[in-house]
Parts: sequence; C-alpha cells; structure tokens
Amino acid sequence: ARVLEAMDLALAWMETTRSYARPAAAADSSRRAHFNQVVINSFDNVTMERAFLFILNLHFGRLDFSEEVRSLLQSIVAAILDIYKRIIEHLLPTPAKIHYTFNLRDFSRVVQGITLCRPHCFGTFDQIARLWAHEDYPAFYDRLVSDDDRYSIFAHLVEAVRVHYRADADVVCKTIATVGAPDDGGSNNALEEDDMRRLMFGDLVKMILVIACVDNRKTVFLFPDTQIKEESFIEDVKDLLNFGDVPNLFADDERLNIIERCVSDKQEEGEPGDRTPATLYNYFIERVKRNLHIVLCMSPIGDVFRARLRIFSLGDNTLQAVAHLFLGEFGLSGAAKNASVHLCRRFYQSDIDLSARFLSAFSRFKYVTPTSYVELLQFYIMLLRAKTDELSDLQPQLKSTSEKTINATTFTFPTRSSYAHIALAHAEAELATTLAGLVEKQSVLKAVQDQLQALNDDLQALTLRRR
Repeated sequence: ARVLEAMDLALAWMETTRSYARPAAAADSSRRAHFNQVVINSFDNVTMERAFLFILNLHFGRLDFSEEVRSLLQSIVAAILDIYKRIIEHLLPTPAKIHYTFNLRDFSRVVQGITLCRPHCFGTFDQIARLWAHEDYPAFYDRLVSDDDRYSIFAHLVEAVRVHYRADADVVCKTIATVGAPDDGGSNNALEEDDMRRLMFGDLVKMILVIACVDNRKTVFLFPDTQIKEESFIEDVKDLLNFGDVPNLFADDERLNIIERCVSDKQEEGEPGDRTPATLYNYFIERVKRNLHIVLCMSPIGDVFRARLRIFSLGDNTLQAVAHLFLGEFGLSGAAKNASVHLCRRFYQSDIDLSARFLSAFSRFKYVTPTSYVELLQFYIMLLRAKTDELSDLQPQLKSTSEKTINATTFTFPTRSSYAHIALAHAEAELATTLAGLVEKQSVLKAVQDQLQALNDDLQALTLRRR
C-alpha cells in the first residue's frame, strides 16, 4: 500500500504538465474563453531516476531480497529510462501511427510491474534482468505496429542489458534463446526477437513445478487464452499434461538443485530404488503429476479455438494415458485393465469416424471432443461400479447356497454308499444261490451222463451177443 501511495504521489506531481484556471472574469461572456495556462518543463534524467529509485527502494527494502538483487536497482531504473528516452525521441506520432504517444505513465507501468515481484521467485541477477525485459514489452513493444520499430526496440533492449547490467542477453535469457549450430565451446544459443514472448512463461512454469514437487503442495495452474502470446505456450502445457515436465526447461545447475532437495523426501517416504540422478528426477516428475492440476480456459468464439482443437487433438498415447489413469483409480489392473483401455480408445476413435460419415451423409455436425472421451470413461466406470456392487450384494446369497450344497452332498454320500452295499450283498447272495444250483444241476447232469454211458455200453454188449 505504501508503494502504491508513493507512486500515486509521484505521478500526481510528474504528470501535471498543464493545468487550467477558472475564467478571469466569469461575469463577462466575452472573456470566458480566456484561461491562464501553467506549463511545467519536462523532468530531467536525475529527477526521474531519483523518484522511481525511491519507489523501488521502498519495495525491495521492506522485503527479504538478497543483496545481489538490491544492488541492481540503480541499473534497473537506468535501463528503463534508456528505453523510454529512445522511444520518445525516435518513435514519434505520425498520421499512420497516431497512438505513438508515450509518457511517464508508461514508465511507471514498468516500475509498478517490477514491484509485484517477491523474493522467493526473483532472487538472482538473471531473474531480475528477465523481469525488467518482460515488463518493458507490454508497456512499449506491444504498442508498436511496424516490424522495423519493434526490431529497433528489441535490439536496443539487448544493448541495454549489455550497457546497464554488464551482461550478455544471450546468457541472461539462455533458457528461451533459439538453439543455433554448436560451436567449439558447445551449444550456440542466440536470443531472437520472437524468443522474448517466452521470457517469463518459462520462469512461471519452473516456479509452479517447484511448488508442486519440492514444496509438496497441491497446486492449480490456471491458464486463460488471454495469456497465450505464443502457441508454443500450449506446447509446453501439453508436455506438462502428458509427461509432467517440459523438455530443456531446467538448466543443469537447477536440475541438480532439485535433485538434492528431493533426496531427503524420497528417503522419508521410504521409496525403493537407487539414488541416481535419473531416478530422483523421475521421482520429481511423479510428484508433480500427483500435485499439479492444470485448468485451461479458452473462449469458443472465433476460429482460434477450433484450430487449436485440430492441432492439439488427443493422440493414441494420450487416450491410453487418460484411460489408464481413470481405470487405475477404480482399481482395475492387469489384462482386464489393458482390455478396457483398448475398448474405450476404440469406441472414441470409431465415434470420430462415424461423425465424419454422418457429416458427409446428412450435412450435420456431431462434435466429438476430449470431454466426450472423459464422459465415456466416467460412464463405463459408473456401469462397472454398479455391476460390482450388484455382485457384492449377491455374494452372501451365493455363499449361503454354496454352503447348503456342500452340506447336502456331505449327507447324501453315506446314504448312497449304504444302498450300494445292500444291493451288492443282495447280488452276491443271489449269485451264490445261482452258483449252488448250477453245481447241483451239474452233479445231476453228471449222473445222467454216467447212466447214459452205462446204457450205451450194455447196448453194445447185447448187440455183440446176438451176432
């Protein structure tokens, strides 16, 4: 509040370039057009530096900024003043550029934007220098309509980094610089005009990832389309959604710092595995996936939203990842989970093909969006949960029926066994009786055979006597 109040007081004084008094003689209508005009000369560089340096000292002094950052305040004001002077001297209003009217309010917007920074986000020289360049762009660069004018400001901004900060802009902005051909010393990154759009977005993503993982806090990244200055921002958000990381976002020293801060947390959680940098960085990514939630807000008005939907449509890998996430939370695993993922993906892609055929046949649109896929998964999980609950309700009844069946089987088997023994004994008795009868009949048959043989012998003897 004190900073804003001081800025209002300074602007109230510095913006008073002309004022008007009451008419000298109100009673006389012929003199009502006469006014007294008071003009204040433009402020010199020393006055402006002193006023705005006081505002910066007030902000950076009341917060716990490092001495390295506080020592840059004089350079910050001098660099803003350098850009401001060049614009008001060289970029004057013309019939084609009537809005090229820059004043101290534009100067104050840059200072006001810098006073919004906090020590935990901007604690190094490079971060403050990038913040200064980032605030210069909306105040001055974005109002320019000519490519030559924009490039002249970009070139002067790069030169101001060298003069006032005594640093190389390619090094200060190395995280966003365009990668060039490698030289003898390694990669040769050169800062280009289009790279400045990503100036603070990379730092913002870094801060969000650190909060989500290192601080282990649930974080929501709200990203409206009004902040999409470059389509590459959406590419970075897509990488966050798919992988939980943005390629080449962290420098080597920043990556090592993150790994060192993750070691103790991994040990406290008792996570298995080794302590190699790759394993620890994967632990960092997994924690980001658990804690970070991304909310994209886009207006459906115009063609931009439809073009982005076509460019950033859901691919096979994304469809599988989303299905695995939803079904994994439900508890499916193994072959059942893989089969369900394949079916859901096939249903969604088939719906897209059918929508195209429907359009060609009836000239009517049937929109299939990522929301349709999420609703498909949610409906499938709802049905799966309903069937699971139904089976759970039937489980006691099935258990009771199974127990009764087992008991009935246990009591029936001895009865059947006793019946079998009785039948067997009865059959054995009948068989013995039959065998005894057969033996008896065999003996009778033997006696009859003997009698027949005796008669036959007597008959033969009688025949011989008669001869």
